[in-house]
Amino acid sequence: MKVAEMNPFVRFAGFISLAATPMRSARDQRLFYVQGGNVKWEICGKEYHAAAGAVLFIPAGTPYRMEATEQTYLIAVNFDFFQTNADITSTIATLPREEYEAAGPLEKTGFSDRSFGETIFLHNHIPSKMVEKIASEYTQKKIYFREKASAMMKELLLEILRLSVSENAKERTATDRMISYIQENYMNPITNQDVAEHVRYHEYHANRLMLRHTGTTIHKYLTNCRIDSAKVLLTATELSVGEIAEQTGMGTASRFSEAFKRMIGVSPSEYRKQNFRLI
Repeated sequence: MKVAEMNPFVRFAGFISLAATPMRSARDQRLFYVQGGNVKWEICGKEYHAAAGAVLFIPAGTPYRMEATEQTYLIAVNFDFFQTNADITSTIATLPREEYEAAGPLEKTGFSDRSFGETIFLHNHIPSKMVEKIASEYTQKKIYFREKASAMMKELLLEILRLSVSENAKERTATDRMISYIQENYMNPITNQDVAEHVRYHEYHANRLMLRHTGTTIHKYLTNCRIDSAKVLLTATELSVGEIAEQTGMGTASRFSEAFKRMIGVSPSEYRKQNFRLI
């Protein structure tokens, strides 16, 4: 399964006050957001100390225990990644390890890229409202609350995946600035070095950041941006291929046509025939 296919089923979401729990495993996925206080989790021999704003995702089957060092308030979400077991709406209790081994996980599918295969701990980068809205929606149970909770849960999980790449605020800011620079200047003859110099990073390091946070290199991101703009101009204007090549920073018409066909599979002229006035 791919992350794009994720369609979460929220089995429970609510506001809870925590004391302490024994070491147990859950058959579905668990997510905790610390609203206030301090809590210590013990997971697979590792301790996590969390204050307000922290988020912890625990995959199904992972043994965990938690203990509050003071009065602590959490938002807890029990969920599946998919709707396969949406008929099981009642909450599912955690189990001692031996009982879990006999019962197994409720959801046996995983993601092909190993997303959410391990515990994810984030300190304080998830906006509280993202989690609070899910809990409120589930608690109030208005019409279509499950569908809304599912949509909001998917957004939250995708944000967690993004942040799990790096919690380094400086790196995220630099990547955002590179993206903005490319989007504002793609029509000009800019290079990887220009993008890196904009954030005062070495070109190699800047490229690694871009790859980590967008899944593609600076050069590929720039090319994609130019091609996306060209597709709009091909379908919404009568500009010539040469004019579009110039306006999108692709250089000559021949160079643009070659790059366009390599990425899209058809020439710019053929793409225009298939999609003109589509927008």
